[in-house]
Amino acid sequence: MSKLAKTLLLTILLVLIGTVTAYLYGIGMGLLVMIVLPLLVRKFNRLVNQLQEDRKIKRMGDYVTAYTIAKNFGETEARVEDWCKQGRVPGAFKRDNLWLIPRDFTIYDMDSSMMEQADGKF
Repeated sequence: MSKLAKTLLLTILLVLIGTVTAYLYGIGMGLLVMIVLPLLVRKFNRLVNQLQEDRKIKRMGDYVTAYTIAKNFGETEARVEDWCKQGRVPGAFKRDNLWLIPRDFTIYDMDSSMMEQADGKF
């Protein structure tokens, strides 16, 4: 089922639940249900996405932070994070406020044009 179909179905369901609640318990309670329920659904979806991401991390192997890579290569953490943002570090992804980089990353994983752009340090 597509995301649009799921959203439409959820909207119809919320309106139906809100209408029934308003009929049984009054307009105020019906409106409250129609406002609070979508917030709970969003929170639940975020939790499910985070769990799926955690499983992905466990399956993919060990990762280290940008700080660790920076320390190993004698660079600043900000510079390594910039490399990650620019897509220079293969397999790196952002989780919350941390960049996670595969533990086996080396400078040779970056292509030669990228190494030249890194101030010729490599």
